[in-house]
Amino acid sequence: MSVDMKRKYARMLVTVGMNVQKNQPVLIESEPENSWFANMVAEEAYAAGASNVIISYIDKRKLKLDALNRPLSEVASYPEWQGESYTQIMHQRAATLRLESEYPDLMRNLSDDKAAAVFEYIDGLRNIMRGIMAVNHTQWCIAVVPNQTWAEKIYPGEDKAIVLEKFWNQLFKLCYLDETNDPVATWKAFNERRSEISEKLDALDLVSLRFMSSNGTDLTVGLGERSKFGMPKAAREKLRTDPSHVPFAANIPSEEHCTTPLRYKTEGIVYSTRPLLVGGKMVDRFWIRFEHGKAVDCGAAEGEDMLRSIINTDENSAYLGEVAMVEYHSPISLSGLTYYTTLIDENASCHLALGRALLDARSIEEENGVKTPYNHSKIHIDFMFGAPDTQVTGVTRSGQTVSVMKNGDFSF
Repeated sequence: MSVDMKRKYARMLVTVGMNVQKNQPVLIESEPENSWFANMVAEEAYAAGASNVIISYIDKRKLKLDALNRPLSEVASYPEWQGESYTQIMHQRAATLRLESEYPDLMRNLSDDKAAAVFEYIDGLRNIMRGIMAVNHTQWCIAVVPNQTWAEKIYPGEDKAIVLEKFWNQLFKLCYLDETNDPVATWKAFNERRSEISEKLDALDLVSLRFMSSNGTDLTVGLGERSKFGMPKAAREKLRTDPSHVPFAANIPSEEHCTTPLRYKTEGIVYSTRPLLVGGKMVDRFWIRFEHGKAVDCGAAEGEDMLRSIINTDENSAYLGEVAMVEYHSPISLSGLTYYTTLIDENASCHLALGRALLDARSIEEENGVKTPYNHSKIHIDFMFGAPDTQVTGVTRSGQTVSVMKNGDFSF
């Protein structure tokens, strides 16, 4: 691994991820351990013309200490000054970058309520950004920065002296980054290919998707008139000529084709195929059963109390806000690794999200006579359930049954 590749990755997050514009402020969220990389991104952002770069450090180790020693109501709440600082920079139309760096076993010995308080604090700050971004339509990106502890978890039993370098090199592959390519051109071509698949999905005019796997998953998810996987080619071409439109890559890496399902139209049971890390706590080998759109029962080999806490976060957190299809034979899945972060693992597997819809559900009061047809919640928690033998069939608006995925891959 060379420093030049790290620099190239940092530049890609600025030019492809956030696509920072001249005189635009930038907000970076990072772990203190990764300050060196956050500063590298800041250098590249200034080189791209950023007017100001602010780095906000969220220290999970310190948050664990807080959870062990302070009232949980205080741990779960961000101080007023911190909320105001986020609000101020976001109202300046800042581009934002979240540098994910996991410590998979850090919170293992915390009680679920303490871990949930840590998650609520972090998610509360991020909800400030999400709310203002939804109004201002500014660019945002979530990306990964490896650390030693995380690398050792991904590569158990391997030489600790080399696992961090191995993780970095693997990350570059997953992000389609090498020493010679042009990341802007590479990602433009990659996104065009993804858009073509999303356009094919939308052309089917689906009203439901049924997922079945040999592990027991049998789940039907209803789709509405606004449940779109992408944008038609003509609309994409028109958007490119709009001087106010700034394209960006929200997730790096990304392999998903996702949409917002109807709130009340999910039925059946789903079994997870990858672990879920929430608030630093592991939830693994779990299942959820849905009736009339709502998660009514669940179980887990590890972290069941945490799973129930997620489902009961608020009055709408038991409903789905996202359904996403990912081919099982995607680069991330074929790596054969579990990454212990939703950002990467969700791009190896079909997944669902409990909670907040991808679209602005609050602005849609009714659809086809159904009130609040899409879900809104303060959480959005993705979990993975795609398997090598996952079959997906769809029902079109005209009543036809069509094959969408076969043995984990698209069948069209």
